[in-house]
Amino acid sequence: MTLSATTINKLNRSSRAAQDAVLGTLLASLEARTPVVSGVETGLTAHAGGTQAAALALSGTKSVHEVTIVATAADSVKLPLATGSGAMHYVRNSSATSLQLFGSGTDTIDAVATATGVAVAGGKTRTCVDTAAGTWISVLSA
Repeated sequence: MTLSATTINKLNRSSRAAQDAVLGTLLASLEARTPVVSGVETGLTAHAGGTQAAALALSGTKSVHEVTIVATAADSVKLPLATGSGAMHYVRNSSATSLQLFGSGTDTIDAVATATGVAVAGGKTRTCVDTAAGTWISVLSA
């Protein structure tokens, strides 16, 4: 199941029941792919510049990534290429400063423009799922 930007925007404006139905379909699709969670990398430093090009590349063989140093707001990291594998990546920002998370290449996260990325505030975790080639969806912790 691929979610386009238009679909995500409609979903954000739809009822809770409609959102639950889409989530159920998405979860069933992901369960069929048996997502893999393995390995942890800690002590990461987000790269300065706040751009996708400057971002620290997160390991494709690890699933949990703990960023402990974000010197300036929007310092950045990026996910491995999305292939549609159903892989899950957890990006934990243990610093007090917000970081910017990007996809690799032309990959999008939650249909946000490639060059924009999404924020992970200090003390938060963003769970990302590789749902289709070039497509990540995510949930930010409370």
